[in-house]
Amino acid sequence: MTNLKIKRLLGAIGIIIFSLCFMIAWAVSSGNYTIILPAFKGDVIAMQDYKQTNDQFVYNKVISVGKGYKGADFWVTKQDDTRISNVTPCYPSNGTVMINLNNGPYSKGTYIKLYAQNHELTYVDVQLNGWADLR
Repeated sequence: MTNLKIKRLLGAIGIIIFSLCFMIAWAVSSGNYTIILPAFKGDVIAMQDYKQTNDQFVYNKVISVGKGYKGADFWVTKQDDTRISNVTPCYPSNGTVMINLNNGPYSKGTYIKLYAQNHELTYVDVQLNGWADLR
């Protein structure tokens, strides 16, 4: 009888954990990212997703930049890579930076991309860790 209760309890816990995984995976428009910034100011997508709100901005935070470099430049595009924000420099010392979207409004459900490139001209690839909320 005790083994049956333990099995039921473990089964219930498993179902709860499984359900929570789906809820967490549903809200993927914000989170951490690690990217490699290509040499010679090459562009790279840091994050992309559908907007979850009608807010006309995104948040971005550079946590660390490798090899002693200072930061990176970020901008937002629509799905077709049309730029919809100004280029915004972000450094670890800035904390969280708000990047405003231009020529909107861009409503919930609009697919957007957060692009980055090294702020300085580099001859090597540079790793960058950050966090963004595409809202």
